[in-house]
Amino acid sequence: MCVLSNLNISNLRLAKLILKVNFEGKSSAKIQLISIHTDFVRKSNTNDFMFYKNDDFVIWSTQDFLFDERQIRLPDELNICAEMAHTYIFSHDQARYETLKKMYDTLNKWSQRVDYMQGRVNLQCQNKVVMAGDYWYVT
Repeated sequence: MCVLSNLNISNLRLAKLILKVNFEGKSSAKIQLISIHTDFVRKSNTNDFMFYKNDDFVIWSTQDFLFDERQIRLPDELNICAEMAHTYIFSHDQARYETLKKMYDTLNKWSQRVDYMQGRVNLQCQNKVVMAGDYWYVT
């Protein structure tokens, strides 16, 4: 696991991904990558981009960390650094809301699919994204 901050969380090892989501101004959002499990980072010697698409939102791993209205791009192994954040300015608050909702739904389905692919299905826990304040824990 790559922990990118000094966040002290007792169940950190259970999370695939931890994001901090902050609203800035009337229509922008800053997403900070707090931690990511190394299983979900593209290795420098592979072509596996960890691509997952749900509706109109994509999760994948390549190059630098990026967030916008259609994707969250997780860094690849060569581009992980201590501070990873990206701010995106939406055209209006409703667009920000709709994008974050799509991102939440996509992260939830992505995490369920990853569990299924790795044989770790827990049907009692359908919600794989837990929000606590500004933090989103993808388990």
